[in-house]
Amino acid sequence: MSSRYYRIVICPNCHRVQATTASRRFKCRFCGRSYDLRKVRVLQVVENGMEVPRLIVYWRRKLLKEGFKVV
Repeated sequence: MSSRYYRIVICPNCHRVQATTASRRFKCRFCGRSYDLRKVRVLQVVENGMEVPRLIVYWRRKLLKEGFKVV
């Protein structure tokens, strides 16, 4: 059985925090633009999909506290 990795990323265009299972390119679910993962800020990589919703909320709050523009 292959394991799937979830990457918590920020879209460079709309600044939304989201999760993707892509390994090379991902398409933003909100603005629809495609990006190479090497040019996107990957905040965290996890293997357990059950942690993803909690981590998205965690990173949004953390980035808002730091003054980063997150929607």
